[in-house]
Amino acid sequence: MLQYIIYSSLIWLVSLVMYDWLFKKESFHQFNRIYLLFSLSAGLIIPLLNFSNLVSDSQQTILKPVTQVYKMKQSLVVNPTNELPISTSSFVFNAEQFLWIIYVIGILIGCALLMKEIIYLIKLFQRGHKTNEQDCIIVQTGKSHAAFSIFNILFINHKDDYTNAQWEFLIAHEKEHHQQLHIIDNLLLIILRILAWFNPLTHIYFNKLRIVHEFQADEAAASDKAEYGLFLIEQGLLQGAPILAHSFNYSPIKNRIAMLVKSKSKRNQLFKYMSIVPLFLIFIVCCTQSSYSGDISKKESSVIFKGNKVEFEEYKIVPYAYMETYLQQKKMFMNVALEDSVLVKNLTTGLAEMQQVETERMSSKLNGNPILGNENSVVHHNNFESDYTVPVFIGGEKDITSMLFSSTKNELNSLDDGEYYFRVNNMVVDVKGSIAYYEDLGIESYTPPGEEAPSNSIELLKSIENNMALVLNKSGLFKPAVKADKPVNVRYYLSNYILKVKNHKAQLLAGGGC
Repeated sequence: MLQYIIYSSLIWLVSLVMYDWLFKKESFHQFNRIYLLFSLSAGLIIPLLNFSNLVSDSQQTILKPVTQVYKMKQSLVVNPTNELPISTSSFVFNAEQFLWIIYVIGILIGCALLMKEIIYLIKLFQRGHKTNEQDCIIVQTGKSHAAFSIFNILFINHKDDYTNAQWEFLIAHEKEHHQQLHIIDNLLLIILRILAWFNPLTHIYFNKLRIVHEFQADEAAASDKAEYGLFLIEQGLLQGAPILAHSFNYSPIKNRIAMLVKSKSKRNQLFKYMSIVPLFLIFIVCCTQSSYSGDISKKESSVIFKGNKVEFEEYKIVPYAYMETYLQQKKMFMNVALEDSVLVKNLTTGLAEMQQVETERMSSKLNGNPILGNENSVVHHNNFESDYTVPVFIGGEKDITSMLFSSTKNELNSLDDGEYYFRVNNMVVDVKGSIAYYEDLGIESYTPPGEEAPSNSIELLKSIENNMALVLNKSGLFKPAVKADKPVNVRYYLSNYILKVKNHKAQLLAGGGC
């Protein structure tokens, strides 16, 4: 969510600066209106786009041999500090919940104020004297306020307050608002201001769009610019209108008069609007989810992924040949350290030799809270460090792997014959039961040493990755892990399945020999 707000605000801020710099003083009011609405919509939509799985590292398309799979599956990840995991905060009422409460209160206040204005307009309409004129409903309220309109309803104090010329100005002005459907822009901006009340840029957009509406209506109504300008000045002293409506005396009056008497912009100035094309291409490149999540550097100590801050540490990997020795030591000493090099038996020669302990970069914290668990069955059964209930998949299938299979089956049927497995590294399930982080999406083959790996097209592999991402990006796929009656963030690994493809028919088989 934080990433979305930052990207939206960045798009809106740059767009508003561009508007003030290039377009604000031009008399192309309809183009300005379109630009404001388009840039506003871009700020809402572009941060939601996810191209992270359309571009993958070259290593992701290389199918690794089966020996690497054995090594990966039969290794134990060790915490670098060799300490037991620290439980998460015992406070259920945390800062995030407090901010959500403040946010909801802001929305409720905005809705209450909007409802108050709606009720006020309804009462004015019900109690006022209504007539029809020039396809408008005229409501004479008998109250001292500036003329204002909503849809084709014009609210005035009394018709006798205006000369014939002023009345024609007023009718033409408010009819232009109705014909241009300015009320739709107005309603959309009001809703956005309520939902994003904390963001000042939404209020700036509202004010800029409202003044463009007035420029359009003034241009249509001002048959005599001098007299029309004097009429605007007179009306400027009266009380304004509800925010839902378009008020004839909407300020700043001096800006409206200045635009009214300004010479028409030359048509060649329209070329300036072409500058928005590269601008929005830059937005797409810089402000989509792929900006952080698509090509994550392995050297970064933290990244922003789907609005979450994920921190990493280097974890030691216990060599498979040293596993039994390590587990025995752990039973005896509970907090035994793993050295940088260990003495292991070479499975080929039968001789003892020193082997360097490899490390792997893994997620350690999510939004400042620890990520628990080294999801190896040996650790769980012996209860050395993972004393929490594991996440339970509730996505409608047997498990997450089955769901990935169902979502990619058509593409899997197009693979060359062979055995494969889904690859998702560093997956984290958060306290809400959603997958908050993952890396290296794709599939790999079980290829025995000496045999040739399948040669599937990059386009097919990317299509599988995209469908996998659609599944993993869904919310609430799991009942979250729980420790001490509190939900916790945990690492999560796919079930041990094999994808067997024969004659272009894919099957999901349990087991797999690892």
